[in-house]
Amino acid sequence: MKHDLKDAADGRKVLEIAAGWAEVAAEYDNVLAEFGNAAVPGFRPGRAPRAVVERFLGRQIRNAFAARSGRQLVREALRERNMRAAGPIALGDIQLDPRSTFSFTAEFIPAPRLDLPDCAALPLAGASDAERRDEASEWLLAHTPGEVPPALVRQECERAGEPGAGPGCEAWLAAARRVKLGLILEQVAEAEGIDVDRRDVDARIRTVAAEHGMRPDELRRKLEREDGMDRLRSLLRSEQTLDYLLSRAGGRSQIDPDSGPGPDGNRREQGLLHS
Repeated sequence: MKHDLKDAADGRKVLEIAAGWAEVAAEYDNVLAEFGNAAVPGFRPGRAPRAVVERFLGRQIRNAFAARSGRQLVREALRERNMRAAGPIALGDIQLDPRSTFSFTAEFIPAPRLDLPDCAALPLAGASDAERRDEASEWLLAHTPGEVPPALVRQECERAGEPGAGPGCEAWLAAARRVKLGLILEQVAEAEGIDVDRRDVDARIRTVAAEHGMRPDELRRKLEREDGMDRLRSLLRSEQTLDYLLSRAGGRSQIDPDSGPGPDGNRREQGLLHS
């Protein structure tokens, strides 16, 4: 894989990525297999030849592959550059020639490096898990100096249905706190080696899909189309990180699995991180 980094407006960066087919062929085959049982005129489900499926469902296959493989390549490129993306990653200029090349651009806002406090000093006095999580969140915010990029706060306001919110208003301040806490937990996770593997993601997708009367593959494609997979991974990683901090501080630390994200990848649980 080759990647170049360029500056963009509003503090954003753009990665230009090109990958050889050998690097992404396995993921393309996985995506194609998932579409193998789709209804294709003239064939029974699951019996259409691969070439026919590619031709008939080419756009859906292309979009699903670009979303999944593209974001994986972006994560690898960012690791190589010792960078993290904060907020959604927008893929564009996708050039896909199956069994030949795959290239695209990825626009993102770099995550700032925060001066984290000593989390071993985290105090807990709450009687319930929810109270302890809120205590931990408030303590982390109070003891971590610095502000977050306004572009990230604007994104969060838009995601929360407050696109007209401006600096200083209640919605803006609440969004800034959520963004900052997310950045803190992401940085703690990076320092402690906490990560979310595919099994965690698959398990949560199955749970949420069942809650909303959807098939897991249907929910996965919805999340991939709407940039929800990155949000889901980030939320799961934040959960695990807060879980870890509470455990280390001596509090109970089991996140309630019934308070998971909705079908758009956004959180429904009460509390600062997920409001």
